[in-house]
Amino acid sequence: MSYNPYILFKVIQPITDQNILLVFRLHEEIEDFFQYMTPTPQEHQVRLAVVHRIIDVIMKIWPHASVQIFGSFHTGLYLPTR
Repeated sequence: MSYNPYILFKVIQPITDQNILLVFRLHEEIEDFFQYMTPTPQEHQVRLAVVHRIIDVIMKIWPHASVQIFGSFHTGLYLPTR
């Protein structure tokens, strides 16, 4: 996503060098937090393997069952295991 990170801030306060610096520091903090909270590809693969194991067990017990994933894993909004 490409945008100007101080457009909203511009409406609230006059633009000064210090204000721009603060906005960029906040922007970097948000990006760092996002990277920290985003599950790694390995974490995703482990969770996916667990889901498939659970589906296999359910299908062995109830062959005509319909298993659907829902919630944070389905939407991709789950938190990493740290």
